[in-house]
Amino acid sequence: MVRLSQLLIKKQYQSDLRSRKILQDMKLNISPTGLAITRRFFLAFDIALTQSRGRSIKAFTDKHDINYWNFSTFKKNPDGRALKAEWLAYIVEDFGVNADWLLTGVGNIFKSTNNHK
Repeated sequence: MVRLSQLLIKKQYQSDLRSRKILQDMKLNISPTGLAITRRFFLAFDIALTQSRGRSIKAFTDKHDINYWNFSTFKKNPDGRALKAEWLAYIVEDFGVNADWLLTGVGNIFKSTNNHK
């Protein structure tokens, strides 16, 4: 019985190691353009909160049914992860972020001061 238990534990450990290896191999290679968009997204998000265009990260994530912990973790370490496309639409709609600037870095960060909800 003990031997069977030890074999099961060993098998689970090996399975966990294989899973970790697969996840490491699958790590996303985000293009420089994708990284720049992600950085602009969080820059605009921070500025919008500072300018009181939005109440808080929690309010934003609740409104759009985004997991708060995932969003906060992504915000702290955006490299190597893909930004969800719908988040781009949310920040444009909610905070009046200029979509052209968000995608290309060209133009003003915000469309206008009275264009946000």
